Amino acid sequence: MKKLVERNMYNLNGKKLENDFIMVDDDATYYKSEDKIIVKITEDEVFIDDKYGWINDHVVKCRDLFLGEKKSDVVGKIKRGEYKLINLNE
Repeated sequence: MKKLVERNMYNLNGKKLENDFIMVDDDATYYKSEDKIIVKITEDEVFIDDKYGWINDHVVKCRDLFLGEKKSDVVGKIKRGEYKLINLNE
């Protein structure tokens, strides 16, 4: 059985984000906002949810914070195929 650890995210000022979580299991690390998976990072790949990864400014800011990148860098990596857009919430 996979072990899943979930904890709240914090913004750059150290404020706890009540509805945003980082989850870690044996195979991947995830960013979850409320009940939707936004990003999944495996050993080899980064996946961004094709619907919820862009749903509002808050999610985009938290997604970029989780990835440690600016929005323009994330967009560039998607265009170059370094990050893949998929449905993470089937």
